[in-house]
Amino acid sequence: MNTGNPQPKKTSIVYAPKEHSSTEKRKISRTKTYSGVGRRSGYTEVPRLYDLCILMLQENVENIDECGGLSYDILEPVLLRAKPNVLMNIEDHNPYLLEDTVSLWERHCKKDFPKEERKIDECESWREMYERCFQEKAEKFDRLTAKAKESYKKIKTDSRSTKVWDKRCGPKPPRNIAKLQEKNGTAFAPPSNALSKRGRPAMDPTRPASSGTSDSSRPSTGGANRDGYSSAPKKPKIAPMMAKTLKLARGISRGGGFRR
Repeated sequence: MNTGNPQPKKTSIVYAPKEHSSTEKRKISRTKTYSGVGRRSGYTEVPRLYDLCILMLQENVENIDECGGLSYDILEPVLLRAKPNVLMNIEDHNPYLLEDTVSLWERHCKKDFPKEERKIDECESWREMYERCFQEKAEKFDRLTAKAKESYKKIKTDSRSTKVWDKRCGPKPPRNIAKLQEKNGTAFAPPSNALSKRGRPAMDPTRPASSGTSDSSRPSTGGANRDGYSSAPKKPKIAPMMAKTLKLARGISRGGGFRR
């Protein structure tokens, strides 16, 4: 029965999702963690036992001697990681691999000796070429090392030293010649104009001493001694104006007045 009052219509309320800020997103998002060794090493699946064995052989290729007759197809990824001396050692213990390692030796020759060429006329293999070039390089290094040592010794023995020499003292003979001159009495006498340690002309020991009056009895000329040097320096002459000023200054007393 209708009473005349209309009933209110039911409206559905829709809640919009709340937008999170960047800081809230960081809190909500969890960091991803990986468990196990496979994820860290880069494997997307469980590695095979063959791959693990090859990886172990590659890491320890320097310790391999005999391969037990394994074919080259299996050992190729291992031999690719071997250095020339290690590859030589493996071939010496496994001669059947010499026919299959030609490409490996070619790669080593082009990498270490790019300017060298293989002697095809002499039927030289790539391994023989590598051994020849390596031996020539070692001999060249030893030759250059010995040459450098000899030049260093020569420079060390023939090094020049600076010495002070006075041309007024005459040339100094070598030690062995000086000994022979002293023994035979042919040593050169020092020149008369040689200087002593004090810078004065040295006395000639071969000159005889003068007899007669002593040096004190000789008349002195101008205050000079026997060697010609003045015994006392001369007093400098004062200018006239300066002498007059000094004379006036002597008459002034300490109190500022003139002395009587």
